[in-house]
Amino acid sequence: PTLSYEARLFDGRGLRMLFGPFSDMKGYSVRAFRRDFLSGALSGATAFPFALAFAVASGVSPGQGIVTAVAAAVIVGAFGGTRVQISGPLGAFVALSLSIIQRFGFPSLAAVTALSGALMALLGVFRMGGLVRFVPRAVISGLSAGVAITVLAAELSPFFGLADVGSNAAFVDVIASFTLGLRFLNPWACATAVTALTVIAVFTRWGIGWIPGSLVALVAGTLAVAFLGIPVETVGTRYGPAVLGLPPFSIPPFGIASILELLSSAISLALLASVESLMGAAVADGMTGERRDPNRVLIAQGAANIFIPILGGIPSGGWVSRTASAVRGGARSSVAAFAHAVALLVFPLFFGRFAAYVPVPVLSALVFFASIELIGIPAMRAILRERKSEAIVFCVTLVFAVFLDLAVATALGILLAAYFSLRAGTSLPTVKALQGALRARDEPRTSREPHEPRADSNALSRFAIPKGVAAFELSSPLSFGALQRFEQYALSRGTGYKALVLRLRDAIYVDEAGLRMIGSLAAACRRRGIAFLVADIHTQPYMLAAESGLEDAIGSENFFGNFGEALARAGTYVSSRSLSRREYEQPQ
Repeated sequence: PTLSYEARLFDGRGLRMLFGPFSDMKGYSVRAFRRDFLSGALSGATAFPFALAFAVASGVSPGQGIVTAVAAAVIVGAFGGTRVQISGPLGAFVALSLSIIQRFGFPSLAAVTALSGALMALLGVFRMGGLVRFVPRAVISGLSAGVAITVLAAELSPFFGLADVGSNAAFVDVIASFTLGLRFLNPWACATAVTALTVIAVFTRWGIGWIPGSLVALVAGTLAVAFLGIPVETVGTRYGPAVLGLPPFSIPPFGIASILELLSSAISLALLASVESLMGAAVADGMTGERRDPNRVLIAQGAANIFIPILGGIPSGGWVSRTASAVRGGARSSVAAFAHAVALLVFPLFFGRFAAYVPVPVLSALVFFASIELIGIPAMRAILRERKSEAIVFCVTLVFAVFLDLAVATALGILLAAYFSLRAGTSLPTVKALQGALRARDEPRTSREPHEPRADSNALSRFAIPKGVAAFELSSPLSFGALQRFEQYALSRGTGYKALVLRLRDAIYVDEAGLRMIGSLAAACRRRGIAFLVADIHTQPYMLAAESGLEDAIGSENFFGNFGEALARAGTYVSSRSLSRREYEQPQ
């Protein structure tokens, strides 16, 4: 077979599979390179202040944040499962990283980072990347909001120039300490932070040219401190003059005892990093029209988190905002990620002499802004407005993430979502409405059921139910549990009717177990001398019924595409008993 451009270039398919994002570089032009490089460089310029801020907020030096951002961008850009993805340190990891450092020290954070990377890589190797998307949206949003609130609480003290309490303390203790320390508020620090936050928000909201608001706030705040002598804490006073120096190389310490002690934190970090990385890849591919490989995304990000601790870095993950920014700038290949890394390396060369003057309140404002974005207010509002079950899962996950532990919050959120899912599958949400659907023609019309909107011309309340006919409508997907409950309810109505019409207008999907329950219900009706008819059946349930033999068992003449026709046929049966009396056997 004819080898592709990449296979000819690398002389083998192995490297082509390894360097996935380069698999579509055929015909790559100078114009495309310029577009990718400029968009990546702009993304790097925007990310530089955030890399410093996330590192300081995590309890490490700014240089370690730069190393993390550069290494993650290069590794994920080279080996990732999507053509454009920017990775680096994230605000979602700040609280967890700082807590580990304060409790066990930085070597333990390095071990947790490497262990979480190994877990992510294993998920990708065993092709489980697609399973992450089955984590309920309410759980992901609750975790993100909980992490963001924890980070915001930890950043209150540096934002207002107070003594740092740290995230090792409980959330309530952090808020209490902040409240008690407000009398020592530094007005200069507060003004600097609020001004920086305003600048970032204005530049982000109105998109003033290609100028990153984060960089403007960082440069302006640094120059103000350096030349005006504003009395606020700086990076230099906290870490010394060599704030952008490279951290020493080290191998993360591993031992059975330490692994068991840190496993919970590693699982939480792996989950957060996996979700953020896959979300970033999904955003990029949604904007470019490409398809991602979720398994390779996890392998690449896992490899980055395994390697970065050796360089002295901190946890990294897919940077959704930076990835989206690069794609909006025209990035369509991994060159953007490499340009992003180059920009991060170049900035310290020009900015290094002023790095010691970077105000901590400005960095705190950057973390504040990233945390507010992480909360995802539109998504949170949508969840709270939807089903009550999703709102409960979201709130429970958020509360446990803030007050207890991320791993516990994740497990509890997933279990709670599974419970509500099973409950929805085994419950009958229209029972109350169905009680008003059984009525005789000579009985007075009941008031309109609350679930039937006024504009619905096909609602049950608009049909005249013939005497001796029971009409039921199910408005949820049909599963075994739901139909079992329905059979118990429907047949418990007694012998007051001679025909039962099951309306499946809103049941667009029926599984095989649900189909067997329909056959069981039909057989139970036959034993009681009740005619069984199906109305408004959709294509998928009907095709499945035809293939399984259920159509023949019930009788094709008892399937109706129109609810009115089914009622008329049922009324005819009740009055003349002329319908087919075939035996309704449950399909095997």
